Amino acid sequence: MSTFTLLVLVGLNALTKQFAPKVALKQEELLTIYVMLCLGSSVAGNNFLENLVLSLGHAFWFATPENEWSELFFRFVPDWLAVKNKIALHGFYEGRSSIYIIKHIVVWLAPLVFWTCFAIVLIFTLLCVNVLIRRAWVEQKKLSYPIIQLPLELTRNGTGSVLFSNRLFLCRI
Repeated sequence: MSTFTLLVLVGLNALTKQFAPKVALKQEELLTIYVMLCLGSSVAGNNFLENLVLSLGHAFWFATPENEWSELFFRFVPDWLAVKNKIALHGFYEGRSSIYIIKHIVVWLAPLVFWTCFAIVLIFTLLCVNVLIRRAWVEQKKLSYPIIQLPLELTRNGTGSVLFSNRLFLCRI
């Protein structure tokens, strides 16, 4: 999806380059947009945040005397890690309520802030690891990244003309 969006953006950029060359995006700017699209879709598009929010109160809502969840592990879950309030969970799971009620916002705020901070730190840590191993992979071991070749060629000159003038590429499409 990110590559298709980049393809559309490069097409629009080619039109912009013809009519208003000063406004057209450069390769660096197009690649920055592509990287942001990839990061955004990997965090929000692979069931990471969607499932996280849905599961914040799951154990507390579905706890019954038969499964003994409350006796087994509720004491190990801090208040800031999950939503424990049955009244707020009632509106979430059964509907007929709104998130815009102040008592619901207060209950959900601490877990959402914690998990948002956790996600930011996790993504930043993975980015740092990537920066640490990039030099060894690219400069010393000379490993190529084939997945980035298409966006690099597509954004060259900001129009994709290098890629679309290649007959071998056009035969594969």
